[in-house]
Amino acid sequence: MRLKFLIAFMATLLLAIVVPEEPASRFTQDQRIAAIVFSDACKISNYVCDSLTPPMVRRSASLGDGRARGAYWNGSTVIWLDEPVRGTQVWLTLFHETVHYIQYYNTVSTDGHDLLLRCIKEREAWTLTEQYIDVLHAPQTYRRSLEEWRRLYGCHDRRAPADKRLMHDANRRSK
Repeated sequence: MRLKFLIAFMATLLLAIVVPEEPASRFTQDQRIAAIVFSDACKISNYVCDSLTPPMVRRSASLGDGRARGAYWNGSTVIWLDEPVRGTQVWLTLFHETVHYIQYYNTVSTDGHDLLLRCIKEREAWTLTEQYIDVLHAPQTYRRSLEEWRRLYGCHDRRAPADKRLMHDANRRSK
């Protein structure tokens, strides 16, 4: 009896070793990473995530414009990644966009038109992503300087004329 059990056990073990498991598709890998990143983003950001589920991840060859690696549109449950994004950059891009996903469901939507609010949300996502680089123990080369961030998102200390007009309009409405 023990011999039959031992032979069956060894045969099963050999089959498990010899027959390699099919590698997960990129879609499956992206979803797994998104679930981990979502949990991390909720912890690091301190936003309420109880009623949220991890966003779905989709890839697009047309997303990259030389600057964008990922995108999240308010009200969606999908985060888009640029097709060529790989490795650590997937984790960091998903984290950054997941912060926007969580922000949307915890705060007022900026719908892309209010530059001041957009800059505040981008700054928070940038700051949290910088913290996530440390959590991942990622190389420092993934860091963006504050100046790079300002240039990328058009968020500067001195308000551009359009920013002044937005602030003037907002002040006038609040009176």
